[in-house]
Amino acid sequence: MITLSGKSKTKWTVDGDKITVTDRRSTRVSNIANIATFEHLPPQGLQGSGHIRFKLSGSGAVSAIFGFDEAIFYKKTFLEDAEKLCEYINNYTQTVRIESSPAAEATPEDLLKFKELLDAGAITQEEYNAKKKQVLGL
Repeated sequence: MITLSGKSKTKWTVDGDKITVTDRRSTRVSNIANIATFEHLPPQGLQGSGHIRFKLSGSGAVSAIFGFDEAIFYKKTFLEDAEKLCEYINNYTQTVRIESSPAAEATPEDLLKFKELLDAGAITQEEYNAKKKQVLGL
């Protein structure tokens, strides 16, 4: 689980396949696989702040107006947490794309990619073992 605290009492938490966004008004939970676009702009300068935003597939009125569904602005002191959160989401969405793409012959290189995802915490040991069996033909 990775949590990023933002300005205005906003908090994002990623855990498993879910991202939870909490602010002063409400708490919203979305499946990470439903993230259509994702953008991270790190802080610039000494006192700068960064932000992360994303748009969900099938988004409604909010994204039509602002171009995204959720955004978090964070202080430079939380840059490391922001980078971990972004890495997790990027790894997770890449894994989903790999698994949902048309069946192709698995290669040893695929196994190395899945090992990296396992080490980054983006997939479980069970998911890695399943891919390993597929590659080795077991």
